[in-house]
Amino acid sequence: MKKLVISLSLAFCLVQAQAQSAASANWALLAAPDNAVVSGQITADAISMSGLVHNAYNATYGKQVTLATGVYPQASDPNLYIQFSVAPKSGFDFTLDQLSFYICGNSSNLMRADFYYSTDATFATKTQIMQYNDIPVPRDNTTGPGLVSLTSMNLKVADGQHVYLRIYPFNETADQNSGRRIYLKDLTFAGTTAAAGTTSVKENVLNALNCYKADNRIYIQGLTGTNNIQVFDISGKLIVSTEVQNDDYAAEVGQSLVIVKITNKETKDTKVVKLF
Repeated sequence: MKKLVISLSLAFCLVQAQAQSAASANWALLAAPDNAVVSGQITADAISMSGLVHNAYNATYGKQVTLATGVYPQASDPNLYIQFSVAPKSGFDFTLDQLSFYICGNSSNLMRADFYYSTDATFATKTQIMQYNDIPVPRDNTTGPGLVSLTSMNLKVADGQHVYLRIYPFNETADQNSGRRIYLKDLTFAGTTAAAGTTSVKENVLNALNCYKADNRIYIQGLTGTNNIQVFDISGKLIVSTEVQNDDYAAEVGQSLVIVKITNKETKDTKVVKLF
């Protein structure tokens, strides 16, 4: 079974930037009210939920949400989510560089979640961050909150746009009742702002890669061109270094947690993932 990917980098290559200033929004999600702490030339929208309701706060695990009614589906439902969003202030573009949060399940080892972000309020077009397909959300009283962390995104959010994150919880089996819940905490959007119209981005060729770990082997699917693959253990020691050309890659690593760095030799694009 695939293991939880706790961090991945969706890198874009920033080709032009002028007069950039840091900007961020953070929801601690440890107590009411659920307002974000904002710095820089962006604004944070109120949290919105569809089919979910707030249940409680926990000082260790964060904001607990559960179903408004009924039972969880066995796959993500487009009408069942919690949403966070930010936007640049008028006259500015926002380049989203980092998106991170902690998540864990409550009262069940069977919770799952899909994560998407978009600059389209309808989510007709969206990008999946990662899918827990057959991968459990960490349980609160066993492994504790798991970190989902995207870095080096360089996603442009133009003046007048918003960028949205939606988290869609579901359950491995349909017979689980609404007592099954998820916790979220320390959710952050971070990046830079600049005067509107002064930034542009080009997509990283490694964005579409599927990287996962199963039975002490790592798998990288969707590679094109010539790519250098480096695998490090948790201490930073290099344990694998190889070059792959126009082919998928798999290797035995025998480690509980590894960090994989992939570099495309033609474009110089880089992607980093942590797998366990």
